[in-house]
Amino acid sequence: MRIFVFIFIIILFPLSVFAQKNITGFVQDFESKEALSGVVIRIEGTSFGTKSNSKGFFQLKNIPKTEHTILISYIGYSSKKIVVPIDTDSLTISLDQIPLQTNEVVVSANKKVQAVQDVPISVSVLDQRGLQDRNITRLDDALRYVPGVNIARDQISIRGSSGLAFGVGSRVSMLLDGFSLLSGDNGDIKLDILPMVDIEQIEIVKGAGSALYGTGALGGVVNIITQEPEEKAKIKFRGYTGFYFQPPFEQWKYRESLPLQNGFDLGYSQKFGDFGVLMTVGAKQNDSYRDYDDSKRQSFFGKVTYSPSNRTQIGLISLFAVEDRTDWVYWNSLDSATLPPTATDRSIRLNAPKLMLGTYWKQIFSDATFMTARVSLFRTSFTTSHPITSPDYRSSISNSLTSEVQMNTQFASDFNLTYGIWGQQNDVESSIYSDKRQRFVAGYTQAEYKPISTITLTGGIRADYEQTDTLQSTVQFSPKFGATWSASSDLTFRTSFGRGFRAAMVAERYAATRVGPFSVVPNIGLNPEFSFSSEIGVNYKTQIGLLPFFIDFSFFENRLDQLIEPRLEANGIRFTNITNARILGSELSVKTLLSRYLGIETSVTVMDPKDLLENQTLPFRPNVLWYSRFLVPINEFEFQADYRFISRFETIDERIVQLGVIEDAEARVPIHVVDARVIWRPKSLISIPLSATLNLNNAFNYVYTEVIGNLGQTRNITLQVNLEL
Repeated sequence: MRIFVFIFIIILFPLSVFAQKNITGFVQDFESKEALSGVVIRIEGTSFGTKSNSKGFFQLKNIPKTEHTILISYIGYSSKKIVVPIDTDSLTISLDQIPLQTNEVVVSANKKVQAVQDVPISVSVLDQRGLQDRNITRLDDALRYVPGVNIARDQISIRGSSGLAFGVGSRVSMLLDGFSLLSGDNGDIKLDILPMVDIEQIEIVKGAGSALYGTGALGGVVNIITQEPEEKAKIKFRGYTGFYFQPPFEQWKYRESLPLQNGFDLGYSQKFGDFGVLMTVGAKQNDSYRDYDDSKRQSFFGKVTYSPSNRTQIGLISLFAVEDRTDWVYWNSLDSATLPPTATDRSIRLNAPKLMLGTYWKQIFSDATFMTARVSLFRTSFTTSHPITSPDYRSSISNSLTSEVQMNTQFASDFNLTYGIWGQQNDVESSIYSDKRQRFVAGYTQAEYKPISTITLTGGIRADYEQTDTLQSTVQFSPKFGATWSASSDLTFRTSFGRGFRAAMVAERYAATRVGPFSVVPNIGLNPEFSFSSEIGVNYKTQIGLLPFFIDFSFFENRLDQLIEPRLEANGIRFTNITNARILGSELSVKTLLSRYLGIETSVTVMDPKDLLENQTLPFRPNVLWYSRFLVPINEFEFQADYRFISRFETIDERIVQLGVIEDAEARVPIHVVDARVIWRPKSLISIPLSATLNLNNAFNYVYTEVIGNLGQTRNITLQVNLEL
């Protein structure tokens, strides 16, 4: 606390007086010369920017009078990077229309705004249009289309970093606008809390990220960037309805009527002078393709901003969601894959409210230094409807309080420093874990140096102090090194090395409960788990004839040590440090327009996940991930199809099979899933933004499992309407 106060006292003093200027500009379509509204214009290396108005004009006010690099991005158009000389204060920018998402602008890789080609590690981006087209209502559904990412129920795995952990202890750090969203007890990601309709983009940083993000960033980082309030009043509506088809086998049919799914989001956004307001309410209901697997969700997202000048922004964010669902764990058997075990008490439900409150302050102090400060509270809880006296009763409440002060200073034109301090306290009250407290305190720094204009060198380190309850504290050091070389404007090489770690969470150390037939027993002697990630990659834009190609290729190696995994032992499931592993792999992503009417995106990730102790393939990891997307725009219609291939797991935990706890646990196959959709944007009939999408998911009704004893989603269809007023 003294360190926090000391830093705040220092940064509150003006660091220097600097000359100011305004940059005005106009953004247009390259071919039609029509004005583009809502284009995002940001200053590279900072968190500040603006949007073009309804007539295509924008203004960056009171910025330092020096040379700037600005990044321009707009959905449906190719992004641009422009260097603005010190004596230039007016711009006309033309953007090329392209249905593929390319040349993204990111903020998560190095905690500042950069073009994706300039960062030394692999980053993937999902924008709002991609989420809207696919009718994405949960984060896990969005990430199923990201190169190198695999979803196993509630577990997010980046390049094989995670296997099966029953939703406890995420090896991916989750952020919302930079605020931590990992629960304080389980250290897991609450996939139902996130406001999909208010998302600007989702950034996925691959590889160990603890040098900037600390515990949890063992395999990577997922940062959700939400939209800013609109200049003029805007009302957004998204509604959908649909149903699941009957299962492909008669013995799986559990009801006569078709299971339904529907939901809506209604949002309002507007600026009032220096103030801005954005708020959205939503509700979702899903009968599910399995019996005793239905759920209902209600949510609220709010954002208030105050910008008295272009150098200052203060904001408040609130997020609330509550889910009422059944307590599905696994199937009865392969013959009854849509039914829970016979002895299941179908009256039992699980109630899980979540709340996040956060505030931030962004401030430019000089032409060289700016700051971002954040404070947030993330409260999660769950309760089963068992009687309190029942051995199956489970409840937990966790409050995670997080604070961070981050500074960025440009000491010279070729040298930038990012540095800050971070603290978190997790308080847990639980019938499963009893009352526990876990604390983290960290400091980090990262330098970027450009010895010449085409080369950027990155180096940094973070120190994390962790203590859980009365256990002995630990200190972890996480270094990071990287380099990029821009051989030309269209060809960039990168390389990086970093260390990641994850401290054992309260749930892993102290859990004493039952989940179905499983007993979970404590292990307070757990040590942190580690990762060492390295990669070499290239990003290349070229043209073959009239066809543009966007290519990204990388080799990577992930070393995973002291992995915390759930092991089925004689007295129950216990989380244990069990494995040293190595994952070698390569990843290729290609985007191209074969013609004006056919776009293709495809990515292949090939991995060799090896358990070095057992000398076998690491359990619950695929060897191949292949994702493809096809786009055919024809006038007001667009036809899209996604294909996902995930190779069959070579190994699973054989003890589960041998003990017979889950019937047909060994049932697994390669995954082949095709999702298709037709999108109609009736621009000639109505002037306001309107679209209607017919989605057909798992079009061929392919039967598969993502995790043992759990049937994957069967064929379903939805009709979605998006409207803006």
